[in-house]
Amino acid sequence: MKNMKLRNIIIGSLLISAAALSGCGTTAGSAAVPDSSIQETKEEKTVNITIAADNTENGMSSSDGGNIGTNKSSGADSDIKEVSASKEDSLYKEKNTDVNSSDIWSSKDRDVIFSHDFTNDIKKDVAEVSANAATLQDELSAVEKVTEKYDEIFKTGEAQLELNMASGYIYMIWDEELNSLWKRFSDSADASTKERVLKDERNWIAMKEEVLIENIGPREDGGSMYPMLENAYLENITRNRCAILASELAKIKGESFTMPERGIYGTYVDNQGTGDVYSSLILRQGWESDDEAVISLYRVGESNGTFTDKGNGELSYEANDGTVKGIIRLDGWNGASFEVTESNGSVLAVGDKFDFGFVF
Repeated sequence: MKNMKLRNIIIGSLLISAAALSGCGTTAGSAAVPDSSIQETKEEKTVNITIAADNTENGMSSSDGGNIGTNKSSGADSDIKEVSASKEDSLYKEKNTDVNSSDIWSSKDRDVIFSHDFTNDIKKDVAEVSANAATLQDELSAVEKVTEKYDEIFKTGEAQLELNMASGYIYMIWDEELNSLWKRFSDSADASTKERVLKDERNWIAMKEEVLIENIGPREDGGSMYPMLENAYLENITRNRCAILASELAKIKGESFTMPERGIYGTYVDNQGTGDVYSSLILRQGWESDDEAVISLYRVGESNGTFTDKGNGELSYEANDGTVKGIIRLDGWNGASFEVTESNGSVLAVGDKFDFGFVF
């Protein structure tokens, strides 16, 4: 748990640094809640902004078991491809020092380590974990140990290229685990359960690129460290998705399963039961260790501010421009909500409430 907390602190610091370096991500620098003339980007949707709308169902067919994780050239996959195409990589190609997997773990040579392709090693390690774990709870704990194993060898990394590669492989571990869980779930779930969970998984895949950009900004603003930030964020939300899918599989197998405790930081979305982000709530640690909230409300605008933890899952929110105050309520893995308690020159009114039921 200490390693996991340290990883979260490091990831949070990296995300903050990226925001500072980029100057303006998707959400950075935006004014707090603008007036009602704000440009709408999803004209076909109709939602009453003053109440939490019911989820609407969109057509979706079931599919056979298979990969449900990363199916795009992003994250670990894209970073490894970028590395192959980079000028820096030519240094590794010239050495051609790849060694057997059995020898790589005793090496302290950066060139040897970062010229080795760990893809098959990761696949083997994750497969062994899923085959040998007595319970799904034990399995996820064992996957955490696998990440620690790779973290240790990647400590030799110094250049940004190496850090990007290392983060890509760590993300790959959780993506591999997610696909492993999905295959087993797909093989054992009844039709209605599979359809329900499949819809959620598809929505998660459809939204995660937008959620990524909302959190760390667009790639063109991120510089050379962007792949590392991208992989770190994708690793975090994929780990969370593994826990959700493992809990569903545990129900089928009749196992007890305890979801990991969520902290005060995270991303919550109102997706109206679709693969689109209508509204979102991002809670993160700020540049100067203050706690920041970015509340993006469909057809209203965006409010940036700070929050204070009041305990019992309640956060007190105040917009940076002083126009809005409210209460953010966290309900663990069930989502979060925001309720306006004070309004001064805002289009929002006291009592307006917004629910964010999809958890990343």
